[in-house]
Amino acid sequence: MPVLRIARAVADSCDAGLCCLAERRSAPSLCVQVPPALDTVPSPGHLALPLPSPGPSTSSTGDFEHVPVPSSAGSDFEVIMASIDASANEPCTWGDAQASPFTAEWHQAYQDELASLCQHTVWELVPRSSVPSGRRIVKCRPVFKLKRDAAGNPVRFKAHLIAKGFTQVPGVHFHETYSPVARLESQHLVLHIGVTHDWEMEQLDVKTAFLHGILEEEVYMEQPPGFTEPGKEDYICRLLKGLYSLKQGRHAWNLLFDSVMQELGY
Repeated sequence: MPVLRIARAVADSCDAGLCCLAERRSAPSLCVQVPPALDTVPSPGHLALPLPSPGPSTSSTGDFEHVPVPSSAGSDFEVIMASIDASANEPCTWGDAQASPFTAEWHQAYQDELASLCQHTVWELVPRSSVPSGRRIVKCRPVFKLKRDAAGNPVRFKAHLIAKGFTQVPGVHFHETYSPVARLESQHLVLHIGVTHDWEMEQLDVKTAFLHGILEEEVYMEQPPGFTEPGKEDYICRLLKGLYSLKQGRHAWNLLFDSVMQELGY
């Protein structure tokens, strides 16, 4: 008996659906009249739209108008392709930089970066035996960026040494990572107030900002690949200040910046 009830319910629902479909087909369409030939399932060939004709001229076939496709010359397409080509020519590792046609330029950029790190006293070399037992040593790698002019010629070679922050252990290598960021609405409000009162406004940019933040945790890092200290190849770096890609790099810089601004009376 339950099986018969279910069969009757299914049949009634099917009849209701067919009646509803018949009413929809009999009702006039408000937008587009469906041709009788489309009552059946069309083949893929019936669904194909007419392709635009080649050439810059425009023509129309039926209800579709052929629009000419703009040429890629002088458009954003060339800019995108130039950036892709520049990224493809950027070495991923120090070994790739040594094998590239711009070996001398990458070598000089890498040396300038390491000289800046030494100038800011970012780390100090300590014996590997001084590392506490079980403490993970973070590795690092250089990142190379190539700047080109509008003609695609290389004009500037940049190198940055970054730490592999994804290997840091929470609660051991870092604790706080929060760093406030100004919202765009707040910047608009400050500019509006300054213009309204005819104030003089100044803007500054702190170069190598992360290299100024002082670390509170003990973080050990391997020496930069390809530039180990002669005679201290087995030594490691004990980080004293922030480095790019460290989890607490932004937080350390914000603490220093906030303290300096408060000392200046802001």
